[in-house]
Amino acid sequence: MIGALVLLASVFGSSVGWAGPCETDTTGIATGPVTVGFQDGDLGVPRRVCARSEVGLAPGGLAVVDTANFYGHIVAGGTLEGSWAPSRRTEVYASVEAFRYDSVITPIPATYMGFGHVGIGASQRLWDNEAVAIGLHGRVVAPTAVGLYRNAYPIGLDIGVSGLWAPLPTLRVHADVAGLGSAAISHGPSLPRAGARVMVGGEWQPVKPFALVLDVTSGFGYTAPVDSVAASLGLRFGIGDRVGIELGASVPLAGRERTLAAGELKFNVRLGKLEGHVLPPEPVVAPS
Repeated sequence: MIGALVLLASVFGSSVGWAGPCETDTTGIATGPVTVGFQDGDLGVPRRVCARSEVGLAPGGLAVVDTANFYGHIVAGGTLEGSWAPSRRTEVYASVEAFRYDSVITPIPATYMGFGHVGIGASQRLWDNEAVAIGLHGRVVAPTAVGLYRNAYPIGLDIGVSGLWAPLPTLRVHADVAGLGSAAISHGPSLPRAGARVMVGGEWQPVKPFALVLDVTSGFGYTAPVDSVAASLGLRFGIGDRVGIELGASVPLAGRERTLAAGELKFNVRLGKLEGHVLPPEPVVAPS
């Protein structure tokens, strides 16, 4: 998928005359794929290519309704997010689930309220030109929701390659291929899991303070041969130069995943300088 992205960019990129796709990111509006997933701590969620420094708050949740098996699962809470870009190509990021409400609805129900999961990751943009950017990213999810577990503490890890292609100033196509895994720390079996995620989508920004994002993410091997094929929709708004608001939702369309829907309302504030790196103008050659 990433190879196809690069091939398309090499064909069309020579005619693109604006700055690179990451160098024009000078507002508070969010960029990249929708980051609403079904795993704890955003495990396996795709990551944007472009590095930026920001802080944010993301209240959200998910619901599982399986009436036939008398099972339900409701999760809600608030996550604090932050990222730091020490350079224009490198980003370190973290998410802290400051509060989590977790209710399992069965003949013997169980409810947890308290601190949730912590995820820490980093990304590196490896290559780019005027229209394409490709990067590497990885994340570790720590078992910090102690009261949620019973004698087993799961640790998650994902690593992936992300790509971005900007064929037009108002349109961005993004893709992500990642592997993910988890295992439990316990006196019993570690119950290791491993799988893969593939995402492709696009972001349309007809005007500066608004963007519409549509992604399709497929998961394989983590819980079943086909974990899920899910559609994600994001509505993004900018307020001033630094503040962004995003309403995102993901809905499984196929696969083993039983989640009815997951969603979040994200607020982010950009930090640091917002100036972009503009390409120099084309030289003017006088006629001979």
